[in-house]
This record gives sequence, structure tokens and C-alpha cells, in this order.
Amino acid sequence: MKQLTLELTDSDVFSLLQALGKRPYEEVADLIEKIRAQCEVSEEPQEEKTDFSS
Repeated sequence: MKQLTLELTDSDVFSLLQALGKRPYEEVADLIEKIRAQCEVSEEPQEEKTDFSS
């Protein structure tokens, strides 16, 4: 399956998780875990890149 990368705000992720929470747990548990894991990884401040960055 093709991997996609989405850029979402904290608010977007919260809204998505709220919507998923209305579904039966068995249907969404794996997806919620993937979202949680990726959010933990991306919590590190991202370094701003410039033309002079190496």
C-alpha cells in the first residue's frame, strides 16, 4: 500500500481522533495507534532550513 504524508495542525489531529472515537474500537484501534506514534515522533521542534543550511 502506498504511504502518504499529511501535514495537520494539532487541532486537525484532535478533530480526526474525535471522529474516529465514534466508531467501534476494533475498527479504528490500529489507525489511532499509528497516529499516536507518528505524533510522538514529530513532537521534536523542527529546525528551520535556509539556503545556507548544510
